[in-house]
Amino acid sequence: MVLFRSALVSDARNLSHLAFESEQYLGYDPDYMRTFSDYYNVTEAFVRQHLVYIMEETGKMLGFWGLCETETIWELEFFYISPEYIGKGYGRNLWNNLIAECHKRGIVEFQLVTSPQSVQFYEKMGAEIIGQVESLIVKGRMIPQLKFSL
Repeated sequence: MVLFRSALVSDARNLSHLAFESEQYLGYDPDYMRTFSDYYNVTEAFVRQHLVYIMEETGKMLGFWGLCETETIWELEFFYISPEYIGKGYGRNLWNNLIAECHKRGIVEFQLVTSPQSVQFYEKMGAEIIGQVESLIVKGRMIPQLKFSL
């Protein structure tokens, strides 16, 4: 049975590892992945200060999301599924948990940036492309920016 829970500070390292494995699943080279690790670590401070939820089954971490509020907007900073669960409906499950939490908290819209390979998933969930931003990992590479309205 799949369960959802708020992340604990002690989960940060495991969340970073899961994010790395999930991103690596997309086929990026080792140089890209080293830089990814520098920019997309889930820190204890992030877990302490923002909304981070974990999807588990029998104690195994299957995926997680992390949402943060900036001065002007909410941003989906993390949304990752463990590679062995990609394409099996767990992403939709995790997304539904994210949306339910947004409803509970009165969050009516958020933005995200993602890899081109993941755009189709987010569009299926109802997000729309609103532009492009420069990648933090590969200078000069433009990646999709999306918005989701509840």
